[in-house]
Order: sequence, then C-alpha cells, then structure tokens
Amino acid sequence: MRERYVGSVLMTGGRDHLLGIFTEPDTVCRVLAASRDADRTTLAKMMTTEVITIAPQATAPEALRHMQDGGLRHVPVVEGRRVVGIVSYTDFRGWSTPALRTQLSSSRQSGEVAGHWFADWESP
Repeated sequence: MRERYVGSVLMTGGRDHLLGIFTEPDTVCRVLAASRDADRTTLAKMMTTEVITIAPQATAPEALRHMQDGGLRHVPVVEGRRVVGIVSYTDFRGWSTPALRTQLSSSRQSGEVAGHWFADWESP
C-alpha cells in the first residue's frame, strides 16, 4: 500500500465479489492496538467485512455523504456483489464548501452518477 500510495485494498473472491476492505486504520486498530504480530496476522483477520458500499447509479454527493456519515475515506462501488470501482475521499479534494453545496443540489437534478469518479479504475 505504501509503495502504491493507496489507503485501502479491496479484498475480493471469485468473480470479483467483495469480501472486505483493508485500510490503514485496520492496521492500527486490529493489529497494533491489539498487540498482534503484523507479519503473522492475515489480511482476513485485519480487514473490515461489514463494508458500506454504493451502487454505480449513486451520485457523487451521495458517495460523499456515505463517507462523511460513516467516517470513511473509501467506499467501494458494487453492482450486485461484484466490485466495479471505488470512490475515495481524496476524489473530492479541492472542492470548496459553496461548490460542494452547489454540486449536491445540481447533481440530483442532472443525474450525475458516482461512476464519474472511477471511470478510469481497472481491477488488477
């Protein structure tokens, strides 16, 4: 994660089904704070399995609202159980409060979808 400058990794099973998400806070809370050996603790034991997700049809402001309400920095975009992308809090970097308010109201009218934020995302 450090080498690729990413703050989360989506854990998937067959057919890209979302199993969980592993984030920097998971390391702190589930490994360091619990005095576990990071070299011996599997990702399955560290990852968050109760993942808040959004659908591809969600608007960008709805994605941001999910992040703010849940205290999250990353929200997977899932269609059925299949991962199709991820929205990061940093995708909203540079938005001013007035601009965000305008976007929140206009996106509902224009139907802008969260997919705008991950159009170039490809699964590894």
